[in-house]
Amino acid sequence: MDVGANNSVNNSTSFSRKYIFLPFDGRVKTVMFIAMGVLCVYGTAANSLVLYLKKKKRDRLRNPRKPFYRNLLAVFIQNLSGCHILFCSIAFPAQVMLNFIDVTNSNLLCRLSWFLRLLFPIITLNHLLVLAIEIYLSIVYPLVVPSARVAKRLAVATWVAGGLVVLMASATFTWKPQTTGPHSYTLMCLIDKTVFIYKLLVLVFVVINIILPALALIFLTYRIIAFLRNRKNASRVSNLHLQRKVPGNSNARAIVNLLLIFFLPYGLFLFASISRPALKTAQEDFAMQYLLVLVNSVLAYSNAAICPTILLIRLPDLRQSFKYNIKSKFISRKDRVQVPPKSSEISQANVKAVRNSNIVAVSGSQEQFEMAEMSSFRDMRDTRAKKREGKIVWMEQKCPN
Repeated sequence: MDVGANNSVNNSTSFSRKYIFLPFDGRVKTVMFIAMGVLCVYGTAANSLVLYLKKKKRDRLRNPRKPFYRNLLAVFIQNLSGCHILFCSIAFPAQVMLNFIDVTNSNLLCRLSWFLRLLFPIITLNHLLVLAIEIYLSIVYPLVVPSARVAKRLAVATWVAGGLVVLMASATFTWKPQTTGPHSYTLMCLIDKTVFIYKLLVLVFVVINIILPALALIFLTYRIIAFLRNRKNASRVSNLHLQRKVPGNSNARAIVNLLLIFFLPYGLFLFASISRPALKTAQEDFAMQYLLVLVNSVLAYSNAAICPTILLIRLPDLRQSFKYNIKSKFISRKDRVQVPPKSSEISQANVKAVRNSNIVAVSGSQEQFEMAEMSSFRDMRDTRAKKREGKIVWMEQKCPN
């Protein structure tokens, strides 16, 4: 594609500029997308395992009768895993299409790609914010237990709110020319900063959906970490080393790890996105700018792979459910040892006690029945012997010879 005279690209005028589709080192780009693909495959498998274990546990305990059972924690962990699965299975193919196929003639595909790439990180941020608020409320107000209906409505609200705000933000993207050389240029899907309304929408989007939730997460994370540290110090003073056995502590540590891992890739992604226009080298050098976009994408997909790993390692119920399912699948029926989750040990012990008492009662009744039969048999034998002896005596008396 040749551009004639007086064609301006990035405020520079040239008589002959040739369009080149993403002139970047193909080997580096291939390695980056292979890394993204590996992270997406692992993230999809790990998050699917989290959903499977949650479903198996829900089937075993249809109506958990636990005091202060937290519905929000279970519901939003499942929604978080589902969001990561959709992010890996939908946003990654859209990004591959945008970087390996020339679709610069369609603004719709440009906006759709960025809609998918922004939707799931924003929903992930909303889910983490609700999880942090839930952990904080369980610490400050442990008697306030939300119902299952409230949890489901909050989950739907996070998806709908994230979709609406990202839909407005994705409308600001379009194909923008970027200089790649003295006589060449390319097109990248970027924000159209020439329209004032678009700039205002982007500013409102960043402040409301990124900066304010990030500040709230930082405050909640600090408060939760301070609470866990104070409880640990208090337990050391009182010589009670049972803080690790408290379920709330394990859940709080897992959510704190999720928040810290979220801040690392997405924080770098946000910092690079904000500071990129201020860097003259990144603005002038297309290769540096494009490499920065690829590195940020790898960091974003790594979050979808690290989060389920933390959940499987740090959450006690998922860890116990995973061990229980592995043992029930791979141990033979003869040598199988049932290892139920800790939450059902008391009920299992009660069932065993009832069974043992029933066995003892049945065995005692059988012994009594056998003794009664033996006594009746002896009585019948004695009466028959007496009758036989009486007949013999009568015959001897009647016939003395």
